[in-house]
Amino acid sequence: MLAYDIRRFRTAGVFLVFVIQHTLLCAAPPDLNTVRAAVSFYHDSIRSMEGRFESRIVPTEKWVHRPGSLVMEDCRAFIEFRADIVHGWTRFDETESFTYSWLSKTEPMVSHSISCFDGDRPYNLTHTLVKSPIPARVPPGVPVMLGISGTDQTAPVFGPWYFAGLRFHSEPGQSLASCFQRNLVSIDGEEAVDGVNCVMISANTGFLDYKMWLDPNHDYLPRKQTYGPQGGTPGEYRTLVVLEFEQFDDGSGNLRWFPKKAVARAEQMEYPIEIVELRLNVECRKEEFRIDPESLPPGVEVVDDLKGIRSVTGGRDDLYKELKGLRDEQDGIMEAKLAASRSADTMATPSTGDGNPVRVEPRSDNWTAFFLATAGCVFVVAGLIYWKTRTR
Repeated sequence: MLAYDIRRFRTAGVFLVFVIQHTLLCAAPPDLNTVRAAVSFYHDSIRSMEGRFESRIVPTEKWVHRPGSLVMEDCRAFIEFRADIVHGWTRFDETESFTYSWLSKTEPMVSHSISCFDGDRPYNLTHTLVKSPIPARVPPGVPVMLGISGTDQTAPVFGPWYFAGLRFHSEPGQSLASCFQRNLVSIDGEEAVDGVNCVMISANTGFLDYKMWLDPNHDYLPRKQTYGPQGGTPGEYRTLVVLEFEQFDDGSGNLRWFPKKAVARAEQMEYPIEIVELRLNVECRKEEFRIDPESLPPGVEVVDDLKGIRSVTGGRDDLYKELKGLRDEQDGIMEAKLAASRSADTMATPSTGDGNPVRVEPRSDNWTAFFLATAGCVFVVAGLIYWKTRTR
């Protein structure tokens, strides 16, 4: 009887050890090689994409109104996009809607722009306002100026690929997969994000520090990302959070998880986006990410900063000057309304010394680029400089 009890005790002890080992193994986060393989497979399976997403710019409680700035309210963007992830080519066709409360609380301004980057040269085509509460003779939504410069106008936009880690927002050419390939990643354990248990990783590219929470139930895509400069303050860090995933056909009949709803957060602003349409692995040609001046109607100004050349399409400088005159007329109406609002003490006005309404140039470095998140639909703009150069 005693021997039987001893054997039974030993059996129970072995089983208990097995349960403890199994529990510990199940509780342990996946090893680095497992996560690397999953991330690399996903990255290699998506080469390009096109579709449409909607976005907004929302101030946080910490947002501070700078005296003299014009505040754009209810700022929304509707963006058709195309991107070649492998080559870094991007194209945005954007319609932006916003209001100035001092001008009209019910009638929005609606602008249209097209921005492209072919990996070598950026292109930015602005148009006259599609819609405006300002009575003017300017034809709506016609091309005004094509700028070809050294600054990629698509870079500030939080494209959907950033939320999937396919590219990093502030480091061209970098991605979650490239960090694994360069052995920059370490696993820090597990932590829940919005009730979902995620694998925590960290990486340092030599320029920025990254922390990510990868969701094992959704192809190890980032459910949350934080990044900022080494040794930076909390206010210098940005956070990307995926709120909802959805499966999309990758073009070969296989379903891939991809962020459906997400939000980018800074200390003073939030930038929520929602995918409306998405097609993966579409065929892309480099010329689709350029804007040929010859394709534009006569009278459009073309400014090539890289070559230092200014021209007008079709040689029709007369058409350009005619449109410019109408836009100047529209500016005059805008400035009169702005002056009237200031006389009513609705806006602080710093002295600029030039007799014109607030003409402070907006900054556009990588961190303040968050406030340029819709590539032209800026929440805080520096006076009529923005209005004249971007939305006329």
